[in-house]
Amino acid sequence: MGLSAAIVVMTPAAIFAIAIAKVGFQRGDSFVSGAVVFVIFMVIVFIFYPDSKICYHVIINHDGDFVPLQFFRLSLRRLWLACHVSFSLAGPESPMTFYSG
Repeated sequence: MGLSAAIVVMTPAAIFAIAIAKVGFQRGDSFVSGAVVFVIFMVIVFIFYPDSKICYHVIINHDGDFVPLQFFRLSLRRLWLACHVSFSLAGPESPMTFYSG
């Protein structure tokens, strides 16, 4: 997406900012209402959009199948592997190992 796509997206946002300023938002100041709309737009673009893409790829695998429990299965497997590796590297005399009697 280039400069023309940014212009196409920002034009309705600017028109919306002018419209809500005419209605009385921020006491009719179009600059302040434009700044508020711009900040909201940037939060959506740089925070909510990447988060939604990450959440989408958590529940949809590469083949396009819906697998909502895939995340938990992988997380538990990694957690078990991390615990197993950390306890086996610690050795029997380490305070990290459990007392076995």
